[in-house]
Amino acid sequence: MRNPTFDIKNNTVFSWYLANGGGFSTKMEWNIGKKSLDTLEYTEIQVLHDNPLKFKFSRTDYRTSRTTSWTNNKIPPECNYDRIIKRPECN
Repeated sequence: MRNPTFDIKNNTVFSWYLANGGGFSTKMEWNIGKKSLDTLEYTEIQVLHDNPLKFKFSRTDYRTSRTTSWTNNKIPPECNYDRIIKRPECN
């Protein structure tokens, strides 16, 4: 699991990885009864442009089996990526 963020109140774990060409994020729920992590969402991240920075996201919600796609110039806040990447056009 890369770069995990734990939300103890909601029993969830958010993990993400992002490199030059793109990456992914995964949202999981800790199932106390089964003592396992169940995947709730998976998001594929593509870098479309570097200057200005632009991303394409494709998120699958495993609870509803729905996939949604969108483009944006920012990484979703749950990735906590602000600590690493500091570019004026991203603000």
